[in-house]
Amino acid sequence: MNDNFNIQDADSSNSGYLHDSFEGIRRNFTDMEQLSVSQTNILLRAKRYGRWWMLKGLTPRAAEDAACRQMLRKEFETLMQLQHPNIVNVQGLERVEGVGNCIVMEYVDGLPLSQTALTEKQKPRVVDELLSAVAYCHSMGIVHRDLKPSNIMITRNGEHVKLIDFGLADSDSSAVLKQPAGTPKYMSPEQAVSHQADVRNDIYSIGVILEKMDLGKRYRNIVHRCKLPIEQRYQSVENLQEDIAKLRASGTRNLMLGMAAAIAVLVGLVLFLLMRGGGLNGKEQGRAGIVSLDTVPEGNISFADQRVKALCLANWDTDNDGELSFKEAASVDALENVFHGNNDIKSFDEFQYFIGLELIGRSAFNKCKGLERIKLPPQITRIENYAFLSCANLKKIEFPSHLEVIGEYSFSECNSLEEVNFPNSLMKMGFSAFADCKGLKHIRFNHSVPVPRWAFSGCENVLTLDLGDRMDDIGNGGFFECKKLRKVVIPPSVKTIGEDAFHNCYQLREVYVGDSVKSIGSAAFWGTSNLRVISLPSLDILKAKDIFFTNQEFGNTSLNYGGISLLDTIIVRTGGPGDKNYNDYFERVNKNCHFLVPPGTASDYRSKGYPNVQEHQ
Repeated sequence: MNDNFNIQDADSSNSGYLHDSFEGIRRNFTDMEQLSVSQTNILLRAKRYGRWWMLKGLTPRAAEDAACRQMLRKEFETLMQLQHPNIVNVQGLERVEGVGNCIVMEYVDGLPLSQTALTEKQKPRVVDELLSAVAYCHSMGIVHRDLKPSNIMITRNGEHVKLIDFGLADSDSSAVLKQPAGTPKYMSPEQAVSHQADVRNDIYSIGVILEKMDLGKRYRNIVHRCKLPIEQRYQSVENLQEDIAKLRASGTRNLMLGMAAAIAVLVGLVLFLLMRGGGLNGKEQGRAGIVSLDTVPEGNISFADQRVKALCLANWDTDNDGELSFKEAASVDALENVFHGNNDIKSFDEFQYFIGLELIGRSAFNKCKGLERIKLPPQITRIENYAFLSCANLKKIEFPSHLEVIGEYSFSECNSLEEVNFPNSLMKMGFSAFADCKGLKHIRFNHSVPVPRWAFSGCENVLTLDLGDRMDDIGNGGFFECKKLRKVVIPPSVKTIGEDAFHNCYQLREVYVGDSVKSIGSAAFWGTSNLRVISLPSLDILKAKDIFFTNQEFGNTSLNYGGISLLDTIIVRTGGPGDKNYNDYFERVNKNCHFLVPPGTASDYRSKGYPNVQEHQ
């Protein structure tokens, strides 16, 4: 038994070929039923480990066609690049007995949009989630090419969008199956003849879908612009989202004339007071509510990176003197796409002087792969979605003390980032905010914001995790495949540990679960094959039987299926076993594992089949 762990201490503290020998879950599927069949594909529902899965394979005739096999493989490789709550999640590619090679995906319990009667209240959310999924695909360089209502699932539980069927999806990085493709009723005119995928193909399809959703006359112009010739339609999903946001905001203008007049008077009065109090004029009026230019020093900024300077001068040198002054920098209220996708810039410490900015906009520095360092302005309160996505050489980021929101995928794939320390002010973090930051080693929270879904998934080199003492909840897949993490202390403020939260954290040795945790989700600790000690507040928090299962193999040496073979000690701090027998939750745990249970409960645990029971003090 491990003597180095005690309750008090813890409380204070891609692409490839198909193989028959697929590395992954080694169990047969059962209860298979056919959902649909087409000329090429067969779709099945099957059960494994108590869960339903969706299997997509080829019909017998299609399986003999090399192009069909290649298409199935391409769809799998595409889905493996995507991790978004509104896109179907792929688990692997396996040879299933009686079917052949199949893509294994999560089973989506719901109906396609084409068979769903949405209420007027539900429609905006469906639109938003669809656009979020497509925008994410485009940010990853992937065009779906077959958007249509039958490929948009609406879940029964929560009525959320799940985008499916990437069989025709394409990207610039793919070199196979480049021919024109799509569904005639929904694909753009140029898609029928072009071999080159373009994000604007999907925007046309979205226009047709929005039209079918009957969103009302207010959306007529938006739908029309989606379906214009390619050069005239929306150039990105982000542009489309902005127009929809403006359209919804305009709804508030349908108030009584008297109320509108009152608001106008009030706004006029506020502007008058601001101008009177601040002595504002000219450019200074534009930033009145954020910064007073009277406090900005005179003089020009000295740039370390001349490429950054050139971009700044091209956009914000208002007096055309060939220099950017501190006041010119302070007058900037939006970055737009000035730096987006620029691989040449490396250093931007001078960004700290752009004190007129309240937020860093969507995709502002997206794919600036050469960027190594940047200092954020102190007034920043929001970092929007994709802001620093794929800044592969960014080594360090210091968050402003007033930061409140970090958006979706905002720092995903920043592979050189080694440490993140979040300020107390942070109130919200978007899903997958730091996903696949391969170089990240240290994470520290100082606030009560929940860890969102897949926030740090794929951060395989994380060594230390400090969740602070005010953490709310840990979302599904929050620390999925943080493979080098060795110890986790769940603070007493946490109430829920989501599904797959620490799935495949191979090196995890010690886990202390705080007293307020009410439930641990399915597969929360799958694959923690080196886990030695886990301390639980009680057995009541174990709501799922497969919390501790593992689904990993290393070479030809298989871990005991579903077993945590090295687990030495399970500490139960309060309560007895209740009506739960040992095999209800621990049948696949190391049989030599010791159970440390509360005083006076040992006999109850032994009567339920628990081995090696001792009472702790």
